[in-house]
Amino acid sequence: MIELFKCLMITSLILTHPLEQLSLDNYNLQDQPSVFFNESYYIAPGSGIINSIIENNGFFQVNLLLDDCNEVIYSGLTEVVKSTGDRVILGEPIGIDNTISTETKIIFMVYNASVLFPQFIENRLTFLLDRDTLLYMVSDGIVVYDDYDNSLFLRGLYIQIKLLELNAYIEYWHLSRILTRPYEYKKQGELIAYSGNTGASLEPKLVLHFEGDELGNDIRVIYLKPVMSDNVRINGQGLLP
Repeated sequence: MIELFKCLMITSLILTHPLEQLSLDNYNLQDQPSVFFNESYYIAPGSGIINSIIENNGFFQVNLLLDDCNEVIYSGLTEVVKSTGDRVILGEPIGIDNTISTETKIIFMVYNASVLFPQFIENRLTFLLDRDTLLYMVSDGIVVYDDYDNSLFLRGLYIQIKLLELNAYIEYWHLSRILTRPYEYKKQGELIAYSGNTGASLEPKLVLHFEGDELGNDIRVIYLKPVMSDNVRINGQGLLP
């Protein structure tokens, strides 16, 4: 198999989208495209078509629809070398992130129907969304504590969760309501909170803040939408009705 990353460090963390009730029982990354980078270039992990390119605040988001019906979202690109509708083949450059270094680590986030695809800024993923949006566990973990932050961080109502897959923690910030208790074990995809506008947020949002030596402080996300199958389930049911 072609080497996954030639200059980057890959973590074993595979997350689901925090806004979707998605579990990853029996999910295997090897069932999905295996090559995403060559040096600092994002490349096509298989043959397909550039489905869309969106520019946001000087960065680009590229949606690649592969021939096997998997979808890959690259976000936070500083330059794109393809156009919407272009056909690409395995290994062909799509765009570049000139902030990537040899210390950069990659995590994968699997989604079903989401349209929000932020990139990490200072170990945080920020999702702009309506107040009281349902929020779910991105991975199996144990609730460490929940609190209201009155410090300079002003996270508002938040939860800290110890992830079981890595020696790492994740915090959900700016919540309006919490549905968990400290020391409670929660599985990936379980409902845990409602989004809010507490703390230092100027508008309703969810901020996911990651901490941990295994993750470091230079992280990128690749978003995957796998082919609908029995390997990826919602509420124990197949994605298809």
